[in-house]
Amino acid sequence: GVAAYRNYIRFCANTYLNGVITDKDVAPADPAIYKTPAYRVIAFCKNAVVLDMLRTEVGDETFFAGWRSVFDDYDTSRDGFDIVRDVFSRTTGADKRWFFDQWFFQSGSPYIAIEHAIDGDSVAITLRQLQKQQPFRLNSEVAIRGFSGEVIREKVMIDGRETRLKVKAMFAVRDVVVDPDDRLLLRRAQ
Repeated sequence: GVAAYRNYIRFCANTYLNGVITDKDVAPADPAIYKTPAYRVIAFCKNAVVLDMLRTEVGDETFFAGWRSVFDDYDTSRDGFDIVRDVFSRTTGADKRWFFDQWFFQSGSPYIAIEHAIDGDSVAITLRQLQKQQPFRLNSEVAIRGFSGEVIREKVMIDGRETRLKVKAMFAVRDVVVDPDDRLLLRRAQ
């Protein structure tokens, strides 16, 4: 069911993130992937999580229609990543080059630090991307959690080294969490 699927995706994310700590990380589309000891965690774990992120990004109907089109239109004379990118750009009606460039043609993953400060009846939130690679573009959420179980969820586009937002919270804030449902491939700074 859904819980088992989500657990598997989280397992894959953790396996990839832990696997590339000691082994050389390379982009999934880079032919050097076959020579790195991290091959399995990149090819089978990172790619699974990234495909789940694409599914979340475009929605189930578009995701499965896109894959049907990939297999219907497959052309062995073209790179498979280019085919998938072009099909999903066509299927969604939006250029998905950014998604494929950052997840398949670049190594690594985002490393996010989050800070928050109370500002009257609002919470000022700062998200920083700390990884060495260029900033990733992430459609995410933050959850502002209170001491008595209150939760406010706010959508946020993280697309630079630093993203700031301010959210009204009419309760005492305990903490703020980026990607509270663990939908993205990222590491959180402690």
